[in-house]
Amino acid sequence: MHVSLLSSNTTSIEVYEKRRVVRWKYDFGYKTNFEQVFGKKKALWLFPLYSEDDSSSIPALHGLDFPTRLNVEA
Repeated sequence: MHVSLLSSNTTSIEVYEKRRVVRWKYDFGYKTNFEQVFGKKKALWLFPLYSEDDSSSIPALHGLDFPTRLNVEA
């Protein structure tokens, strides 16, 4: 279940909201969704740490700004 949620970039609550739309606005594809949760450095995937590069390049890690596909595509 959690792998499914991670790959679609949703929480368990958002699954119900997602059923109403054709394409979820926070879904960037499996790889990017995974990197938003675990970071880009494979060595840190098993630890609750992020590299400085991840902190600056992934705005969702700050918990205030969550990019959507609409913002990226525009």
